Amino acid sequence: MWASSAALGPDWTGSCCLLRDAVAITICLLLCVQTSASDSGSDPLLHIMIDDSGGIRVTCLSAGWFPEPQLLWTNSRGETLSPDSQEKDSSDRSLFNLSSSVVLTESSDPVLSCTVRPSSPDPEKKTSISITGLFPQSSPEKAVLWVLLTVALLLSLLGAYLFRRFCKEHEEASKELELRQFLKAVSLSAAEVNLAEDTAYPCFILSEDRRSVTHGAIWKDVPQTTKRFSCLPCVLASKSFRSGKWYWDVEVGSWGSWAIGVAKVSVERTGEFLLFPDMGVWALQCMEGQWEALTIPRTRLCMEEKPRKIRVQVDCERQSVSFYEAEDLAHIFTFPCCSWELVSPFFALWTMGTELRILPPGCLGREESSHVSCDPDVDDESVPLSFGQLQGRVRT
Repeated sequence: MWASSAALGPDWTGSCCLLRDAVAITICLLLCVQTSASDSGSDPLLHIMIDDSGGIRVTCLSAGWFPEPQLLWTNSRGETLSPDSQEKDSSDRSLFNLSSSVVLTESSDPVLSCTVRPSSPDPEKKTSISITGLFPQSSPEKAVLWVLLTVALLLSLLGAYLFRRFCKEHEEASKELELRQFLKAVSLSAAEVNLAEDTAYPCFILSEDRRSVTHGAIWKDVPQTTKRFSCLPCVLASKSFRSGKWYWDVEVGSWGSWAIGVAKVSVERTGEFLLFPDMGVWALQCMEGQWEALTIPRTRLCMEEKPRKIRVQVDCERQSVSFYEAEDLAHIFTFPCCSWELVSPFFALWTMGTELRILPPGCLGREESSHVSCDPDVDDESVPLSFGQLQGRVRT
């Protein structure tokens, strides 16, 4: 009779034979051999990959173990690490396959060991790895290098900006010099401009020398004629131009609303209408701090600094009217291809308290030539005019 090894337990294999005597049944244990059935698995295999968290995931794999072993993670100091994940399964032969992972960060110990320790007296199996260079290592030399590169880049950008600014300023200065030379080369005459009192709006206050006008608040009792601006706050000069090239300077100050330029002697000076070239007015206007040329539509002028002295230049041959900053002759605006037979200096003061002053010829120290003549027989009072404000119709 044979006893199954299963009855002796799962850790026993072999055979026990029982002999039956011919006379009496005697059970004898001839042989019992206990053998330990164990399998030593594979060496740990380490697999490295980038984790979703930004760290380094190290996975340890080992297969073919029986009985179930223990898998441990340790660092260079022998400290045991807690795995991030750990799995085990068994094959058809009841052998265990192990899988365990840990995630290393930049501050972790770069030396890592995976040890499989069996339950039997068999020796443990261990695989180690040192992870270096996968994380950015900061150093003082690299920091200094980055600072130097940043400073060099900023200096390059600053140098490029300064060079472009220098080229632009040099170009503008060249154009300005050419303009000044042109203005000196052409035959310009400084006009002696005085205001005509009989054309002045009734609220205007004229100085004794007829070079200054202020918009007052009192309506004066003055003769109402067709020469006078009775509806709009305007005034003309006593001189008119038919030929030649002329200029005069006007001090506009830093406050008030006004318009200066020239006006054609061909329209009525009463009634309501707009100021624009088709009505015989070519003027530069400042309305509530906004500078504009009275064209259709209006041309807005973007000026960084508002000049306080304006030069009005009239070229009767070319029939053009130009405006410049009187101090440095910087160009402001030009009306080309104007159409007139006779024009006079024109002044409008839109708000009470506004003051305009005509500067004496040559007071800015400019060189002037005097070989262009004015028609002395022409009087600006011979034909009545009428003007209006570009901002809208004005009522009194």
